[in-house]
Amino acid sequence: MKKIVLLPLNALFTGNDFRAKATKMLFATLLFSVMSFSAFAAVTITAGSGGTGICQSTAVGGGATAYTTLGTITVTEGSVNDISTGINTLILNPPTGWSFNTSIVPTFANNMGADINSISGSYSGGNLIITIKAGNNVLSDQFTITNLQVQPNSTSSASGYIYASVASIIAGITTGPAGSNFANLSLGASVAPSITIAVSPTGTTCLGSPLTFSPSSTSNSGTTPTYNWYVNGGLTATGASFVTSSLSSGDVVNAVMTVGGTVVCTFPLTATSNNITTTISTPPTAAIVSGGGSFCGSTTITASGGTGGTMYFQGTTSGGTSTATPATSQVINTVGTNTYYFRAQSAGGCWGPEGSVTVTINAIPTAVTVSGGSVTCGGTQTITASGGTGGTMYFQGTTSGGTSIATPSSSQVIATSGTYYFRSQAPSGCWSAEGSTVVTINNPATVNAGAPQSVCAGSTITLAGTRGGGAT
Repeated sequence: MKKIVLLPLNALFTGNDFRAKATKMLFATLLFSVMSFSAFAAVTITAGSGGTGICQSTAVGGGATAYTTLGTITVTEGSVNDISTGINTLILNPPTGWSFNTSIVPTFANNMGADINSISGSYSGGNLIITIKAGNNVLSDQFTITNLQVQPNSTSSASGYIYASVASIIAGITTGPAGSNFANLSLGASVAPSITIAVSPTGTTCLGSPLTFSPSSTSNSGTTPTYNWYVNGGLTATGASFVTSSLSSGDVVNAVMTVGGTVVCTFPLTATSNNITTTISTPPTAAIVSGGGSFCGSTTITASGGTGGTMYFQGTTSGGTSTATPATSQVINTVGTNTYYFRAQSAGGCWGPEGSVTVTINAIPTAVTVSGGSVTCGGTQTITASGGTGGTMYFQGTTSGGTSIATPSSSQVIATSGTYYFRSQAPSGCWSAEGSTVVTINNPATVNAGAPQSVCAGSTITLAGTRGGGAT
C-alpha cells in the first residue's frame, strides 16, 4: 500500500496567526476526508457484452461449434490504491457448463497509462490468469480485457457469469461463483429449420419416365443450405434437386437439409423433409410393325406386341400419344414414302415403345375404258381404249389381268370374236385396272347344192348340198 505520512495535529496549531491556523485546520479536515474515502473505495467492473443469447448450435455437439467473442471488460479504480503496488493476480473462471477458448489469449490494455506498468495473461486449467504489475499508487488506473472468447459445453448449458476465483490485493472484487460479475453468459432461444419437398409430375408415373424432386418450401435454412436425397433410407444424391428415372413403385423419397451460410440462431442444423411414396406404372411391351415396302395404290400394315396395353395407330407421328385410332392394322394408300407408327398404352396411361415401318405407295393410272366391241357379220372391228391417265396404254389381247408391254396401243383392229383387254402402266411399273370389250364377228351364210346333175323332164332329183356361215 502507498505510505501516507501525517504530521502531529498539534503542529497544525502552532503559532498565533489566526489565518494560518484556519488554513491548517482545513488541510487536516481534507486529508482526513481523503483517508476516509480511500478506506471504502473499490474498483468498478463494466461487464463484457455479447454473452447472452448465444446460439445453441455453437455449443459443443451443437453442429456448428464455435466460440463467441465477448465485448470489452473494463476494470476502473475507484481510488488510486485499489490496485496495490507490486504484482496483483486476477483469475477469471467461466461458469459451470461453459469454457474459455484457451488457444487465444485475450488482449489487455492499461487505458490510462498511469501506475500500471504491465498486464499479461495465460490459461491454466481452463481459467484465465491475469498478472497486473503496478509501480505506484499515485494515479487512478483502468485496464481492459478484449477478445475473450467463450463457448457453451452443451446445448443445454445453464446461464451464469464469469467470476473471479482469485483477486489478490485488488479492492472491490468479490471472488467465487456468486461474486463479482465480469460477463453474463446464456443460451438464446433458437429456431428450428424445416423443409417440405414436392415431386413433378405428380400422381402415377410411367416406368422409366423422369421424376424431379425439389424443395417446395424451407424455413430457417440459412443463405446456402445443402440437400441430401434419400431413397428408401439410402443416400442417393446431393444437390438442390433430385432427378431420376430409375424408381420403382412404392419407393420412398425424402431429403435432409443442412443449414448453411449466414444464419439466424438455428438449432438443430439439419431438418428432414416429408416422405413421398412413388406410384410407378409399367408400360406395355414394344410394338412390332410389319408390312413395309413399296406398293402400287395401297397396302396393309400390321402391328403386334404391345402386351399389357391397347394398340393405337399413330399415323406418321413419331412418339405419338393419340388414342383416336385403336387398331392393330391399317390400310395405307397415301402416295409417297412415309414412316408409320403404332404404340400401345396401358390402363395406367403409360405408353410403350413405338414400332414403325416405312411404306412407299406408287400412284396407279386411272381405270381403262374400252369401246368398239359389237356383233358383226364377217369383216373386222376396231376397238379403242381410253382413260389410263398417268401411264402408257398397252393392248393385252384376250388375256385378263395381262401385264404385257408388247403392244403399246390404245386401239386395235379385231378380226376374231373374243373379249379383248387394255391396261395402262405407270412409270413406277404399277398397272391400272383393265378395261375390256366383247367382239363378235359372225361368218356370212353360204349354201352349196352339190355337184351338177342331169334330169329328165318330169323326173325328180335329190340335191345333196351343204350350208355354211351359219345358214339355216
